[in-house]
Amino acid sequence: MNLGIISYESKYEKSIEIPISVVSDSTYSIEICLDSLDFSKERLTPIISKLKIGESYSIHMSSQGCFHSGEDELILKRESVDEYSAKYNDSSYHISIQQLKFIKIFEFEIRYLSFGCTTEDTYTITYKNKSKEYVDGSCEWHGFDILLHELNIIKIK
Repeated sequence: MNLGIISYESKYEKSIEIPISVVSDSTYSIEICLDSLDFSKERLTPIISKLKIGESYSIHMSSQGCFHSGEDELILKRESVDEYSAKYNDSSYHISIQQLKFIKIFEFEIRYLSFGCTTEDTYTITYKNKSKEYVDGSCEWHGFDILLHELNIIKIK
């Protein structure tokens, strides 16, 4: 029996809907994830998907807080029709199909960053001499480190 829909707003100010149905007399649980995004509803095409063979783009990250500051950069390149690479600290890495999905998730999530912390991570994505800047002041996202981890470039402790 279909009982309806539970709707809530994620921390990204997106409406999330979970359909509720009951098929037997039993106990059910519902998982509500406040930091979720439904990528299927997004109209954005990630830059990684726009790259032509031989093209690349960069993700520059600078972090400034009360007790630290630092910068980092990742360059992503399309090598052939179905082959991508990443360059980080003068080393090159092959990007698998699964890792490509994490790059797309990074590109979607970066558009919904928030504030509320003394540390600010500024991300500058540059493609075809055009740059777009995003600022994360949440102290929660850590998108650059997670992306590097998913690309097997660094280990998160």
